[in-house]
Amino acid sequence: RDPRAVDTTSRTPETLRQLMTQMYGSTVAAWCKVFDPHSRGFVTHCQFCAAMPKCELFGNVQGLWTQLTGDNKYLSFANIDPAAQEQLDTLRLFLLERFGSICAGWRQGLDKANLGRLNRDDFVEACKSLEVPSPVKLKYLYRLLLARVGQVAIRLEDLRPLLVGIPSADSAAIWGAEPDLASTQSPRERAESTRQRFGQELSADPLADFRKTLIAKYGSPFAAWRKALDLDCNGLVTQADFSEACRRMGMKGSRLWKEIDLNNKGQITLQEFHAETAAGLLELETRLAERFPHPREGWHSVFDKTRQRRCDRKAFIEGCKELGVQADAARLFQLLAPELGRSFLTYDDIWLDLNPNGFETSARDVKSLCKTSSGSNGDAEPG
Repeated sequence: RDPRAVDTTSRTPETLRQLMTQMYGSTVAAWCKVFDPHSRGFVTHCQFCAAMPKCELFGNVQGLWTQLTGDNKYLSFANIDPAAQEQLDTLRLFLLERFGSICAGWRQGLDKANLGRLNRDDFVEACKSLEVPSPVKLKYLYRLLLARVGQVAIRLEDLRPLLVGIPSADSAAIWGAEPDLASTQSPRERAESTRQRFGQELSADPLADFRKTLIAKYGSPFAAWRKALDLDCNGLVTQADFSEACRRMGMKGSRLWKEIDLNNKGQITLQEFHAETAAGLLELETRLAERFPHPREGWHSVFDKTRQRRCDRKAFIEGCKELGVQADAARLFQLLAPELGRSFLTYDDIWLDLNPNGFETSARDVKSLCKTSSGSNGDAEPG
């Protein structure tokens, strides 16, 4: 992000908004970090002048202050970016009317799955399911809530900007504080209260909780399989591999292993870890093998037609339809996501490419990570 791309010779509100966005990702993030880090709701002329160099705006800014404030002694965020303030206000009022507080809105509405984070697509889908009023531009609002450049998901704390413009005396009630039960409850009591609160028997199925924890950390079942369990990418996870993954997460793997290795083979495949992902990936590989001698050729011909080395959600769905994949393509795209918040897939995200430079070779240069329970895998396709 190069601040020199903005014409700083004309010190206008629009110039300031552009610089704030370039430096901090959005005007909201810049306001919270540079202008009003203590959430007072306003800044003085002195604070405004001190913030300008941090936004790469130098020199005399008295004229800009006058344009923004008129005859007022204080500057609010609404003076800088009224459109963004309207977006924040609309979502805040909706959550208050529907749930009573912002925290309750996150817990009961936006993050019903209790994953603790939402990427852009999840946020948009959650808002649509709640029927957030149409004046809210969901993708634009999501960008406003990101606290830093490069952030790929939001947490409850990232909803703090919804309090921008609210008097500090009213912020606590609008935010909604959760009771701290740690000092009055035993671990067993806290677990029971959590189950009652979310309506889930968390300890009734520890294997499901284990999968859920991995997926929440890595973004998808397939990413969890590749990055946490099948580190050597051979399509199999032994009990030792599984125990090491559990140890890294601070969990005991012996009980979980007994539940996942039902046939006592001493090793598991993606099928045992997450059957839906394995079934969808196997069908995708099968359909490609029916039409193309090599999955790379099929990927380029069907999913990466523009040779951008990536395939977004729309192109993936269209490609699956073209191949005749019966599985839900949108769901499969989500199951294969390589990391949280990633909006596209690449060939390497799905297959282990042993020949990334595409040299001519008679050896098999692609490796599938989808083995069946019997031990065979997708490497059998031609190529």
